[in-house]
Amino acid sequence: MTKKFAVCFSGYPRFVRKQFDSIKKNILDGLGDYDIYANFQWTDDWKDKQIHHEYKDKFEVNELEEFRELYTPLNLKKLNTIQPYNFDDLLGNVTGADPTMGLTIDQAKDVFYRMKCQFQGMYDVTQLIDNLDDYDYIIRMRTDLIPLSELDLKNLETDVTMNQDGFVAGPDRPWSDWFFIVPVKQIKFLEELAAGPLVNGEVIHTHTFIQGIGTPYGIEHYEFNMRTPTARGVELDRENYHVFSENYTDGYTIIKR
Repeated sequence: MTKKFAVCFSGYPRFVRKQFDSIKKNILDGLGDYDIYANFQWTDDWKDKQIHHEYKDKFEVNELEEFRELYTPLNLKKLNTIQPYNFDDLLGNVTGADPTMGLTIDQAKDVFYRMKCQFQGMYDVTQLIDNLDDYDYIIRMRTDLIPLSELDLKNLETDVTMNQDGFVAGPDRPWSDWFFIVPVKQIKFLEELAAGPLVNGEVIHTHTFIQGIGTPYGIEHYEFNMRTPTARGVELDRENYHVFSENYTDGYTIIKR
């Protein structure tokens, strides 16, 4: 039976027009029945400012209006904007970071803020949905995602959250926060992520955090053949994985760690 998806964009609207065609062709066209929701941090004075601490690129256009123009014809149900999150009250709880991260206290607070924004946004966009029961799955994604294969998810059957494997961002990064397919009955997974990556005052690595929250939900790794602007040049070393199937007929394959 054909499934229905709530496609949820969050974070910052980056590279909206540049990535639109590949997102439409390789993800949206393979869903069948879907609606789009978006919740972005945005302020109009960001134009001409650097769009990410790892990118040299700047906001050269009003990315919010680009998104509205391109995605409205594709079942855009709600587009919400918020001022940048303020978590000053929580930053006082940050006393350091996992020693393996090698961060100063100021760096730890910066990492905490960026991670908290990411995960809070992932949950907040789902709160724009009037009736979750209208959908089978929530797809969490970003506007700067680079999907390289056409997905066919119209008849998807899974009871657990599917996660884009993070190995392309580095061999020590098995969990990524770019792309999730979450069964509606597991919405609590996104709510728990929004609680933030602190353990006894220490910031923990994004991938460790996702693993800790996701494991009880049976989260599974998949290679959907996706990249981001900062993780696009590393190919999977399949000798480090047992791959159940090399069949990409649906555009993806499961990875067993």
